Amino acid sequence: MVGAGFAALTAIRRLRRRLPAADITLAVFVPEFVYLPSLVRVPSGLRRGAELRHDLRPLLEALRLMPRAKRGFERHYLGSTLRAAR
Repeated sequence: MVGAGFAALTAIRRLRRRLPAADITLAVFVPEFVYLPSLVRVPSGLRRGAELRHDLRPLLEALRLMPRAKRGFERHYLGSTLRAAR
C-alpha cells in the first residue's frame, strides 16, 4: 500500500479483517496521517498545521503493520516523487 490517506487506511483495515495472516506493506516517508479537509482552516488561524497531523504508529501496531519502503518503486504526486531503494 502506498500512502497513508483515507483510501489506504480503509483498504488496510479491510484487508487485515479478510486476510488476518497477510503480509501488508505500507510505503510512506513518515507514519502520520494529515487531515487535509481541515487544511483550509490553517490560513484563517482556526487550526494549526500540527493539529492536522496524527501519528499512525499506534494504529499500525494494532493492525500488525509497520511502515517500511517497498523496494523498486516510485510514486509521483503533486510534483513530488516517492522513491524506494532498489
